[in-house]
Amino acid sequence: MRLFALLLALSPLRAAELKLPHEFEEPARLALSAPPEFAAAALLRLVESGRVQDEQTKRTLLDEAFDLAAHSHFQIAMRAPSSQSDSAAASLAKAYALHLDSASLQSRAVLAMLQFNRVRAREMFLSMPQPELPALTCKDALVYDVEAFYRALGAVARSGFSAKERARQDHVSLLLQYAGGVHTAAQVDPMNAAIA
Repeated sequence: MRLFALLLALSPLRAAELKLPHEFEEPARLALSAPPEFAAAALLRLVESGRVQDEQTKRTLLDEAFDLAAHSHFQIAMRAPSSQSDSAAASLAKAYALHLDSASLQSRAVLAMLQFNRVRAREMFLSMPQPELPALTCKDALVYDVEAFYRALGAVARSGFSAKERARQDHVSLLLQYAGGVHTAAQVDPMNAAIA
């Protein structure tokens, strides 16, 4: 309820404050009145379209998308390990494939921010919770999909540090910190890709 009130309060005000091309004013207003995962995805698309040129507006949109993404219904994406066509798990896997979970949306915001503000992108990434994946059993039809999170980690490690920070090996420390949090098979390949 509190989030709904927040969205109602933000919708007209936030959209009016932003310097958006005329054709994006109404989509931004509508996005801010949608459920958080859809609002975040819509704001990300506005930035990713390349039509918003003002860096402060991009930052505002990305910060808003990042914050909204934290309230997504699903925290981590999942996928079917094999093809299933006629099951509830297959339907759920299709929903997860939209990448409207918190980790995927926030990772997308980090990657977009990294294009023009590496310090803010790193701050955003560091504020994200590291995936904690409860144990699955053989009866579980879906497995965790944390590739987006580790893709953002790798990008931040490669591009989110100044030359001075890289000389101090700060990017290596970041990778080691997250490597220490790998506890499931679903995290191993994505973490390896982040390091590569």
